[in-house]
Amino acid sequence: MSNSKDFSGKVVIVTGSSSGIGEATAIHLSKLGAKVVITGRNEDNVKRVAKQCLSVSPKGLKVWVLLIIIRSIGYHRKCIYYVKLSSIKYLVIIR
Repeated sequence: MSNSKDFSGKVVIVTGSSSGIGEATAIHLSKLGAKVVITGRNEDNVKRVAKQCLSVSPKGLKVWVLLIIIRSIGYHRKCIYYVKLSSIKYLVIIR
């Protein structure tokens, strides 16, 4: 039986992850082994959260950063497009 708290090999896009609940979620998922995509509008906050995620990742997994205005047309498609470029197998989107 697989461990439901093991996110190894999965990529997770956490929208609004530059602060608040999104930030906490991104950091927690990094601890669980996920490769996290950080999104937000504030570049300084996004970079800060990315550094935190990198520091808690058990394998030092790369953190992707997307600076995108959430209300823009095609936001989710753009996120998925960038992630698909990495040839990943699993994708989880948390909104």
